[in-house]
Amino acid sequence: NIHMTNSVDEVSVYTNMDASELVKGYSDVIDCSLNDITFLKFKKVNDDYVMTVDVGMDVLRYKDGAIRHQYEEIALTLSAAKDMVMDNISVVSMYKCESCGSTVNLLNGGVCEYCESKIPYNKYNFILENYRIKDEAEAKEKKIRRKLIVVFAVLYSLTAWGIIKLMM
Repeated sequence: NIHMTNSVDEVSVYTNMDASELVKGYSDVIDCSLNDITFLKFKKVNDDYVMTVDVGMDVLRYKDGAIRHQYEEIALTLSAAKDMVMDNISVVSMYKCESCGSTVNLLNGGVCEYCESKIPYNKYNFILENYRIKDEAEAKEKKIRRKLIVVFAVLYSLTAWGIIKLMM
């Protein structure tokens, strides 16, 4: 989890971007939880699958001797090799170096300690291509859109059931 890591090396295997500023920006996080996720797009680009998602997270930070709550809306772009290993993906616990066959620890960047080759983690799961914290205006716009969708859904249901009649 990029919010709870101690160094960029611990998450570098999971990303194709420079995550050092993100890791620095989350250095005071003591807890975080995923509230919602919206899958926006999934497509094949060359030899990869690319997925874009919006994520809502509660983040607890320890600042100035106090715990502070923050809600973040995050736009993510993730990618995986099109020939990603799908069998038992959730139970993979050891990764082998494709160069020398040694076991590779993901928490030191997925780099083999013997031959210094990096495992191609995108063969096993999605990796982070882009991470952008949305500004407050974008987050408010999304909340308003959701509320409008709920209102229209309720109105539609009530008119479909004949409970109310809309004037034209």
